[in-house]
Amino acid sequence: MRGKLRCVQRDPGTPRPGNPSQEANDPVVKELRRLMDAGYSATPTQLGSKSGYDSLTPEQNTFLWERGGQYLRTKMEEAMKDRAYARYDDEEKQKFLNSAVDDAKVEARAQTVWRAVKDLPEAERKAKLAEMKQDKLLTEQVYNRYLSLSKGRK
Repeated sequence: MRGKLRCVQRDPGTPRPGNPSQEANDPVVKELRRLMDAGYSATPTQLGSKSGYDSLTPEQNTFLWERGGQYLRTKMEEAMKDRAYARYDDEEKQKFLNSAVDDAKVEARAQTVWRAVKDLPEAERKAKLAEMKQDKLLTEQVYNRYLSLSKGRK
């Protein structure tokens, strides 16, 4: 069979070799799948396009995706541990988790913006922020969070 690839289909619940996260036993993944099976999508969306934001360097885009994943994991775990979560019906759980996803995305984007512009002179910083706004990385919500980060870290 040399030179030919063979496609093997696996059951989605089967752990994949080389995947240390063992998705099949992950409580967050289990809950997201359960909600999806019940008709309620609470699946996180990607931060930016697959190629990233043009206003960021490849390293900054990588930071955004990594930080976004970290925040997302933390926010979803916190949401699921919240006492109110257990009392919610599936539709309310979907809304609660989607809110956590939105919070995580704003935080990751604000952190990335802050890191990208923190050492720039004022004129360059303003130009970079304008570029990020045009690129749709910097929304009003992200900008407000960026401002609070800037105040706390000067």
